[in-house]
Amino acid sequence: MVRQTVNIASNASGSGLEHISRTWARHLKNNAKTIPHRIPQIMKDTVPIIDWAPRYNLGWVINDVISGLTVGMMVVPQALAYAKLASLPVQYGLYTAFVGPIIYCLFGTSKDISVGPATVLSVFISQTAVPIAKETGIPAPYIASAIAFLSGILLLALSLLRLGMVVDLISSPVIAGFTSGSALTIICSQLPKLFGVSGIDTSEAAYEVLFHVLKGVPKIHWRELLVGLASCVALELIRIVCAKYSKKAVVIRYIGVGRNFIVVALFTLISFLTSIGRDAPQLSVIGKVPKGFQAPRAPTLTSKLVSEVGTQVFSAALLIVLEHMAVSKAFGRVDKYEVRANNEFMALGVINIVGSFFGSYTATGVFSRSAVNNASGVKTPLSGIYAALIVILSLLFLPPLFFYIPNATLAAVIVCSVYSLICGPKFYFRLWQVDPLDCVVSAAALAVTFFVSVEIGIYISVGMSIVILLYRVARPRIALMSELLHRPEHYGDQMLYETNRNNKPGIVAVSSTQAITFSNASYLKDCIIKQVWLQTDTPVPQKKDNERLWSCDTNGHVSRVRKEHYMKLKTITQNNELLEMYTRNSRSTHCPGDICKDYYGNVTPIGLTRIQTAPSAHSSDEEKLPYLRALILDLGSVGHIDATGLQVLYEIRDELDDYAGANHDPLNYQFELHFVNVRPPVLRKLEISGLTWATSALSAMCKEDIGEKLLKSHSFNSSTDKPSQTGDIDLPQTLENEDQPSSAERRSRRFVGTISIEEISTQQVPPNMNRAGSTPTTTCALLSDQPLNMHINFGAASSKRWMVHHSIEEAIKDIETQWKLLSSIIP
Repeated sequence: MVRQTVNIASNASGSGLEHISRTWARHLKNNAKTIPHRIPQIMKDTVPIIDWAPRYNLGWVINDVISGLTVGMMVVPQALAYAKLASLPVQYGLYTAFVGPIIYCLFGTSKDISVGPATVLSVFISQTAVPIAKETGIPAPYIASAIAFLSGILLLALSLLRLGMVVDLISSPVIAGFTSGSALTIICSQLPKLFGVSGIDTSEAAYEVLFHVLKGVPKIHWRELLVGLASCVALELIRIVCAKYSKKAVVIRYIGVGRNFIVVALFTLISFLTSIGRDAPQLSVIGKVPKGFQAPRAPTLTSKLVSEVGTQVFSAALLIVLEHMAVSKAFGRVDKYEVRANNEFMALGVINIVGSFFGSYTATGVFSRSAVNNASGVKTPLSGIYAALIVILSLLFLPPLFFYIPNATLAAVIVCSVYSLICGPKFYFRLWQVDPLDCVVSAAALAVTFFVSVEIGIYISVGMSIVILLYRVARPRIALMSELLHRPEHYGDQMLYETNRNNKPGIVAVSSTQAITFSNASYLKDCIIKQVWLQTDTPVPQKKDNERLWSCDTNGHVSRVRKEHYMKLKTITQNNELLEMYTRNSRSTHCPGDICKDYYGNVTPIGLTRIQTAPSAHSSDEEKLPYLRALILDLGSVGHIDATGLQVLYEIRDELDDYAGANHDPLNYQFELHFVNVRPPVLRKLEISGLTWATSALSAMCKEDIGEKLLKSHSFNSSTDKPSQTGDIDLPQTLENEDQPSSAERRSRRFVGTISIEEISTQQVPPNMNRAGSTPTTTCALLSDQPLNMHINFGAASSKRWMVHHSIEEAIKDIETQWKLLSSIIP
């Protein structure tokens, strides 16, 4: 085993490393030459407006202006409300709202996205900045700007390193659970303002805030409660009516879009009228708002502050990209345009870095405003400029009017904006039917976010996504392939299709659904070995106690595996669990059974056939399993294999050699290992490691010579009736002197790999004619433009037969043909 490992490493280092180094040197040299010519394209890729601005159609101006003004009317009340949600003065929401759209217009790749203050990020700032402000004495706005600046630096670094794909590591169900938990947290945080209950710390966990609100019910201010409930009713009533009649009049549609602005203006007027002639407003209002902008200043980044917010920066960056990428990709799919993750990371990084100098806190894309932008007919990201213009005008001229805005109305705006983000029981019921594991982790993300905090929730959500990903990579499914009962020339998974499971005794065909890497190689090996144990038997008797290793109990292990497997199948058959699972939704075309039935005409419900006749661990001689003759590995779904995977293939070969009787009865030993559907990158690694390689074309004149020398080299001695021990076959001079193809030639060919006796006639030779204790090497592959040829060496002590085929059908035909040819040559 050690020698094989060294052989793999030496072969890989001798040829693979040299090839890689030459390839990289050539790649760097070519790139250096093209850099001057690529600068314009690099600029277009980095700043997309350079690419699309020259092609801007003047007919799009009206659509962009209407969309921008509509979103601007919507973002002003939302910015005020979200700033209150973040426990910041309301003007900081407006600062965040005008910086984002202007910069995103330059760097963004989505026409629909509206960047600015968001609900989840606002509650995150409230839960992080407020406690730090209490501990350090630093104002909360300074802490929020510092978090925005540092998270922007992190996002910009990820963009420059081209790591935009990291967002793909988080699954959609986990994001849905986290978003639902965040929405519930936001609603709970607004209940004190909605009901007029004062003295509650909304930065605590959501369930604690809810408990304090219920505890403070006797202290509810009826005016605040009345205004809050009336605002919620007005917002929902306008939404429902406008949704019903929006197709009849464009004005009605825009009334629905601007309902937040209308309701805030209405209750601000009511608040003002009820305060006339009184010393103080009768309702809780947001108070005085500074007019204009604050002078640009660098964010406060003292060592103490950086140490306090260091861990929160990663959470903020994750929240920024999760919500933004989910929204932008959703609209990209709808309108059929590409959203480039690296560009979005750069846009978000620059927005938060620049915005922190103007007093803004973390900004990202928001679904509600983006949906309005899309519905308004936006054509380009330029619409963000017009939305920012509305915010700027509001900062310059409307602050005196903001004084009387009721806090209860802003709370109602937030509640009505986020409740639609909550995934209800129906969603989780459907998710449970699709994938129970996804349902569990989504519910866990919701629970952690609601009962702990948004920060811990995002960490747990990301952690669970990565754990599930690693688990599914490390534990791939191994499919046992058999001939379809009603399609004799096709092979399929026994767990899905009705198959003739016993049609090829002694031949085990399995398929892997994942790449073979260090993370799953050992598991794949165990699964394949167990499948061989379940399908075949061994001619090797149990070793005596004085001959076996102290920890070796192979026969006992095989017996336990078979017993556990058949008991499990028997239980499944009796309970009929899997049959019910795949037939209860039989009316749906999405049922796997219906899909298979439509295509193949007949289906076995998850391999429940003939289980009652399966042999037990202690079968009698009449029920004994066939001896192992061949193992077929379908690598069609394997796009990558690493060094550990190659080593495991060697280990599988060695263990199955012993199981098939290579050392016990070499005269009758005929085990073969075949690969099918091998992809070119995987085949290349198999060649580099020495498992198999393609050889040059064999001339037609060599066919008869090989056949004759093969017979001579395996002729029996009449006096001893034992095979003669000849060495290597003396191949014709034309074949011996022919060099192996170079690496460039191998790359230029199409290694589809097939072996078929009908196609190549006498070019094929009997496999593994091991009558003298040695094992032949037969390595081959079909070239796209040349006939097949093999190199045969009967003297190699550690070589084995590794065959490459198009399909399982061809592999089995080859195995059967070889056995027939072997029987006709050697009695």
